[in-house]
Amino acid sequence: MIKHFLTLSLLFTSWAQAEKPVPDVADAFEVEPGIIISAQPTTEDMEVLKEYGIKAVINSRTDAEMDLLDFNEQRWWHTADVGYSQVAIGSDEPYSVAKLTAFNEAMEAAREQAGDQPILLHCRSGHRSSQLYAAWLVKYKNHTPNEAFAKVAPKDRLLHPMEKLLNQKLMVRFADEATTTEESH
Repeated sequence: MIKHFLTLSLLFTSWAQAEKPVPDVADAFEVEPGIIISAQPTTEDMEVLKEYGIKAVINSRTDAEMDLLDFNEQRWWHTADVGYSQVAIGSDEPYSVAKLTAFNEAMEAAREQAGDQPILLHCRSGHRSSQLYAAWLVKYKNHTPNEAFAKVAPKDRLLHPMEKLLNQKLMVRFADEATTTEESH
């Protein structure tokens, strides 16, 4: 009986979370159930996100960027009992395979910390976090590049400048696929 009640309780909690709209803070948007990407949240935004149910955060800003804030984000989340990790990308911390590996490790830890509750990915604008998440979907979740970009680009959020200039969607694929296709013609 208790086991049945706990199972129903867990299902209801997951369903209720899925029905709850993402808070209108820091340009936050839900990439897929339980994964939210945003710009740098303020302390007020963080309070709203905590109340929403965020249980883990992965920040893609550098230490130098974080030092410019008037609050210590890591300490704030820690005090709120929310898991926090940083996979910094910036001028001294370029995109790399090592960064994607670190992001995968952070995602695994965040999922363990959050359980079925939402995870927040953020940087200054949401762009770096979106790129990391898209690459993670390709490498670790077997999505195609186009599928991954479609998930992180709602409302043309990451529309490539060339698409805007040409007023036409671009298709992304791996170079070896393009070479194989071109060679077969």
